[in-house]
Amino acid sequence: DQQEVSIDWQRMQDHGAIGRFAARVEAMPRRFHGGETAVGAALDFALDQFAAVPDCGRRIVDMSGDGAENVGFTIARARSRARDAGVQVNALAIEGMGRAITNFYHNWVITPDGFVITAQGHLGYREAIRAKLLRELSRPLS
Repeated sequence: DQQEVSIDWQRMQDHGAIGRFAARVEAMPRRFHGGETAVGAALDFALDQFAAVPDCGRRIVDMSGDGAENVGFTIARARSRARDAGVQVNALAIEGMGRAITNFYHNWVITPDGFVITAQGHLGYREAIRAKLLRELSRPLS
């Protein structure tokens, strides 16, 4: 029950717009501290946001986290909703020791066309998010 749109939809079609967006994101305070991990509720909330941009050419939801769903238990339904709506769900798993979170995202969260990138702890997040964005934004070689 703790979701919030921090920055409204915007088209970023040049480096200036991307730089301004990145600066806003970097300056944002963390919105929520502690609490549960309701991955299904978060995905449902994200899917609802596409109504504001019906002309969106690629519909991708990026999920990231360091914990499996521990409240709500609605991720299977939310993932099915995303798949049925043609939304690709990708994930960034933040691991401590092992690969439990990566496996959770792979098995329960991403859609069949999605992928998971793993960050080794919170310190590895920057490198992992960069790799994830490059994978999403680059054109595949044919």
